[in-house]
Amino acid sequence: MSFSTFMQLVFDGLAIGLVYVFMAAGFNLILSVTNVFFVAFGMFYTLGAYITWALVQAGIPFFAGVVLGSLLTAAGGAIVYLLVMRKVNAGDQALSKALITSIMLFTVLYQIVLLAFGTSPRGLPQVFSGSWKIGGVVIGVDRVVMIVISIVVLLGLHFFLQASRTGRGARALAFSPSVAALHGVNP
Repeated sequence: MSFSTFMQLVFDGLAIGLVYVFMAAGFNLILSVTNVFFVAFGMFYTLGAYITWALVQAGIPFFAGVVLGSLLTAAGGAIVYLLVMRKVNAGDQALSKALITSIMLFTVLYQIVLLAFGTSPRGLPQVFSGSWKIGGVVIGVDRVVMIVISIVVLLGLHFFLQASRTGRGARALAFSPSVAALHGVNP
């Protein structure tokens, strides 16, 4: 393998890897705050992607579709939490009930996505085009934008968790829910 091929794989791996870091950060946030292994998290991610795709296909501009798709998915997640997970996550055997409910939600969401969108691959229009070639490595503008946005959002999440009242409350809940409750943090 040549050095340029290796560097191409490293650059592309960094761009794709940051998408996985997003998913891991969200999954870790849910796990640490609620103490629930929320299996359905990946399906919410998938559902958000399909909602965004449907909005863009309906004629909504790309960036508006991404924002609206994200907001609709977040609202759906909040509704599921308030109507289902919050009630399941209390009482005897809460962790077992929450895990089983999460698996059930995964299955239901999977079937909804399958019925609504089918099995054919979908794609969003390429918004950023062009590339640079540096020493045999092709660096796509879309990949650079993806890396920059990923780093900015992850830094924003870090500062939110460190500096905001809500972020400190989430960290307190992850550390000790009973002590956080004594300080007025509502789980």
